Amino acid sequence: MLYFSPDPQYIVHNLMSRFYTIEELNPDLKLLSDNYDSIKEEFITNKDKLVWTNWSPNNTYVAPGNDPYEGWQIAGLYLEHGQHIVDNIDTYRKLYQTEVYPDPERGIVYGDNAKALPILTDTAYKCGLRTRVGISVVYPRKHIGWHTDNDPATEDTVTLRGLWGLDVNSTDDEYAFLSLNVRGDMPTEHFENNKFIMFWGRTTHMVYNTLTTPRYCLCFDIKVNIEDIL
Repeated sequence: MLYFSPDPQYIVHNLMSRFYTIEELNPDLKLLSDNYDSIKEEFITNKDKLVWTNWSPNNTYVAPGNDPYEGWQIAGLYLEHGQHIVDNIDTYRKLYQTEVYPDPERGIVYGDNAKALPILTDTAYKCGLRTRVGISVVYPRKHIGWHTDNDPATEDTVTLRGLWGLDVNSTDDEYAFLSLNVRGDMPTEHFENNKFIMFWGRTTHMVYNTLTTPRYCLCFDIKVNIEDIL
């Protein structure tokens, strides 16, 4: 009798398709929670100063039908510093519709949104967030259909997505949530103020906002070693 060995990539994909905790990925993220009140106050005060753009088109997304990102935007704060960004600084100015400031000493490149939100930006940096950090908004009654994000990955590392509730006006009747499609099951987490939701973007997922107000979250990427989370 012949036995077929499962594809290792299939096994990894199934094991990684779940929600994660900050204890698993980065316990220092608790610093954001500890400073939530001052961070939210700063955001509410300066929200109208932020530049909101569509998600970076240099990412490739796989989704059925039309563009699933209608009703969703990002206010970019900073990216990991790299020569590619420095060499293409004008492209990034156009992409994020803001001035771009390379900071090789801290290892990041930041924009005007970061200058408008110094408490949030400094706290995120102190938590060790480097790869990509911004604020995402899903507008009222909008949803992002089932899709996958083709985030960077190597043989040894993957990029996981984190969302932290910044301004989410949930009630008993109105809420926002994120669901995963995992082997026919649909694990779901509801967005709440000062709550972390973290997952692998290559897992099929969707976001729905039933609120009559926008759902604002800090959105960030975390690069991790695969062996550390399996």
